[in-house]
Amino acid sequence: MAHDFARLTTIARKLEYLSRTDLIGRTVYVTGSAHRWSSVREQLPVGEVASSIDPSINPLALAKYGILEFQWPVTAEAADHETAVRVPWRTLLGRGDGSEEFEPEVALWLDDVVTEVTSGQLWFKLILDALADGRDSKTRLKHTSTQLPGSYWPRSFKVRDACITNAPTLWLFKHFYL
Repeated sequence: MAHDFARLTTIARKLEYLSRTDLIGRTVYVTGSAHRWSSVREQLPVGEVASSIDPSINPLALAKYGILEFQWPVTAEAADHETAVRVPWRTLLGRGDGSEEFEPEVALWLDDVVTEVTSGQLWFKLILDALADGRDSKTRLKHTSTQLPGSYWPRSFKVRDACITNAPTLWLFKHFYL
């Protein structure tokens, strides 16, 4: 239990998270698969955090759920971020009075978050939902093992969430779709 408390203390002291509410709800028109990032960058005011580095993209999320998720590293100078948002961890993780230890899976995840918040690396995260994605679930599953058809493009996407953080795995609980 002392190790659990140490994890939470480290996270509470080191976590940095800035929601980019100025981007949430905006619509972006993406002309094609190869132009995903350039389309987003041109249409959203992401400023210096949107470096020329291509972000990592989860292609299965697009194929199966119609989600574009971008994540790329940013420097502290470019981020212009705020520090340490306090998160109610017991509430987030469904804890009771705090007397019991975390389940092993949660403890492993907390270890990952501790590693992230102590690394000194900030990330810009952006998640967009496809608009008018009328594919049925069978077709979506088929697209996870093949590619999206050319007729999928062009398409509009709406920004669901955007942030700058030093703990990108927090979105596993915020936007659970795996």
